[in-house]
Amino acid sequence: MDAEINALNKLHGSAITMIPLNEEEQHNSKRRLCKVFLGGFLLAAFAAGVIMITVSVLNNKPSNDLNSHGKNADQTSANHQNSAKRDAVPNLLIFLQKVQTAYFAAYPYKIITKPGVTNAEIRAVFKPYDPRPSALKHTTDVASRLKRELDSHFTPLVEGMLSNRELKGLYEARFFLRHFNSNPYETDYYAGDFMLGPNIFSWQPSGSLFMWLQHTGDHLKPRTFGEVVEFLGTLRKYKDTVLGFKENMKLGVKAGMVRSREACKAGLDVYKKNNWHIVTYGAKGILRTNVGKKFLSPDFLVQLAPQVYQDWFQQHGKTIAQSIQDSLVDFLGKPVVEYIKYMENEHSIHCVPSHLSSGLATLPLAHVYRNGVADLSLPTTGRLPSGESLNGSRAYQSILSFFTTTNVTPRAISDMGWARLKELKKQAVSIAQQVTGEIDEDVAVSKFRTKLSSRAMFFNSKPFPANESDENAFSVCSTEASAQRYCPHRWKAYEVWKSSAGHIYQSLRSKIPSLFYTSGSKKTTPTYTVTVVPDFNPTSSYHSYNSRKHRLPFFMDDFGPIFAEWSTTAHETEPGHHLEVDGYYDNFIDTNNDAISWLGETTFISGFTEGWATYAETPLVAVDIDAYKNDLMSRYGMLQQQIMNALRLVIETGLHSFGMDRTTAIRLFDEYAWDSSDLASKEVTRYQSMMGQGVSYMIGQNAFKNARKYAEDKLGSRFSIREFHYQVLHQGELTFDYLEKYVQHYVRGKLSTCCTPRDESAEAKRQRRTIGRHWRRHAKRLPRDPWRGVVHT
Repeated sequence: MDAEINALNKLHGSAITMIPLNEEEQHNSKRRLCKVFLGGFLLAAFAAGVIMITVSVLNNKPSNDLNSHGKNADQTSANHQNSAKRDAVPNLLIFLQKVQTAYFAAYPYKIITKPGVTNAEIRAVFKPYDPRPSALKHTTDVASRLKRELDSHFTPLVEGMLSNRELKGLYEARFFLRHFNSNPYETDYYAGDFMLGPNIFSWQPSGSLFMWLQHTGDHLKPRTFGEVVEFLGTLRKYKDTVLGFKENMKLGVKAGMVRSREACKAGLDVYKKNNWHIVTYGAKGILRTNVGKKFLSPDFLVQLAPQVYQDWFQQHGKTIAQSIQDSLVDFLGKPVVEYIKYMENEHSIHCVPSHLSSGLATLPLAHVYRNGVADLSLPTTGRLPSGESLNGSRAYQSILSFFTTTNVTPRAISDMGWARLKELKKQAVSIAQQVTGEIDEDVAVSKFRTKLSSRAMFFNSKPFPANESDENAFSVCSTEASAQRYCPHRWKAYEVWKSSAGHIYQSLRSKIPSLFYTSGSKKTTPTYTVTVVPDFNPTSSYHSYNSRKHRLPFFMDDFGPIFAEWSTTAHETEPGHHLEVDGYYDNFIDTNNDAISWLGETTFISGFTEGWATYAETPLVAVDIDAYKNDLMSRYGMLQQQIMNALRLVIETGLHSFGMDRTTAIRLFDEYAWDSSDLASKEVTRYQSMMGQGVSYMIGQNAFKNARKYAEDKLGSRFSIREFHYQVLHQGELTFDYLEKYVQHYVRGKLSTCCTPRDESAEAKRQRRTIGRHWRRHAKRLPRDPWRGVVHT
């Protein structure tokens, strides 16, 4: 067996060389061609051999040609063996079916997204998320077993025999089984973060609980008396789910897993915002939500016979609609009210000051805290409910791998951040000197910082009034209509900001055709354009993108800064998130509708999408189209964004691995990003709450820059930037280890005239796009967790 492996390694060089150079159909076509050629070759060789043997015998001397023919026979035998080995390769699709089955067993509330699912299966399987620690532990253990099984079957030797599509699926499966709900938070029981409560983006099951119920509603329409009873029983289960989140936070207090005050408040604010109807109107506010309206609509009961209504009223003394309404209030509305009250009035007492604990690095706490003071009579357990010890830094390492897709260590990330900060600060000082005309660095920086904070740098000409910036404003200015009415000063400035962002977006679109295919079989750019909308989350300090919408934070102290608009707009729209996300859906979506395409749709690789958008800022906009050639302030805006990305590497790992406190983190913003506004404090709160997410920007950017440099160095004059971007984007989101392998494979193919991938024919492209349009319409009807596709600057 060792000899066989060595022979394969010599034959193929590495696992990478075994990646087919074209799509599966081309691969099979080449195999068929090879078989035909081989058959003809063997027949001719056999005839020639017979002749040579005859001549050799007649001449009574050995034939050198016979020895040569023997080598060909050995090669033929090897070819047959390789073909047999390919047939013996473990079936990835079958294994992924096993993964899919385990996934929907763990998360039955997502059953609507299962390919080919029937209405009967949805009715039988659907139930709300189970937040109990025992359930999470079971799911974590199942995923771990599947990961071990995957690794044992799909070894590096087997990797070399997979098709390109299969290999991508394999790398996705490895990533997916480490983060089973395609989410970094509350998927690894042993990390213990399920006890911390909501985070600032609501990237947790508690943030999407009612959304999944709403989207499944059409499949739960009752047709009989018994099905009405079953549906009400489903609603009843939501009480246990919501209160289960509360119980987990209580466990956190006892175990020492409690967030800082700032992070606690940020999570609470977002949870309240997501449930603002209930916050405003009490438990009955659930009836005003989308999920309440769905089940109180006459259409929901349209399949019931008149006799069912009569029997129900006779037995229960109220209508079916009234029973549903009561259940919504009792089992959804009231538990949410109770959960919010717990976080506001009880849990908040235990949240610790940031000078004592600013992140996971200092968790678990040794004692229970009350109002910022340790209760020495109440030591914490420091353990999970099943007895395993907790370690915050170890938990961070687990969460971190979701955003890096690798095993890179916090120390390596921190070192990278410090190195980049040193380099970037020199460039920032140089711009300050050029703008101010001062040679002395300290004087130049001082004058430049004064310019950066002047009113001319923002879209609001004066500070916003207090009544548009308080808790009441956060509540009443929560829609575009209410914001125009109750926050008129903010709305006026927002419209100026919106206009500027729209203008920059259009300008960027006109500059990028030199970087991407905009037509033909390799079209990489999106079909539809972006709309600018406000983001009413009061804790937001960032631009974000979702579903062709560029979102601007409405409750910043100041709107802007203007000098950063080119960079942030490029990040969110084109050539950033919009091009990467919608360009794939518009042009390349996998339409096979099998377990590999399901995995691709289910898996969210944050590092890829944030890394691409940061790569779009620079080098694409800053260098390749030289957008800042005559605009030093906008160039500084780009540079400031890069400084912030480097700060994220340092601060995030500091907070969650090395014990950095909040005050130090904010000071670093002042020292390197030259920002002491609310942006700095909100950014640090974000890093405290969303551990891991901040590192994805620069880690991902480096992955794209390194891949591009490799291709440029190897291909030289044959390198095409459009082709490179097509190659790295047409498969959708990729793990970084697979991205590296695939680019190496592409380069080898490009250098080999026999192996250069052929272009897809125009007719094949047309057919795939026709299928793709149908598939996109279908896919868009399927719900996704609300954080999927929501990406941030």
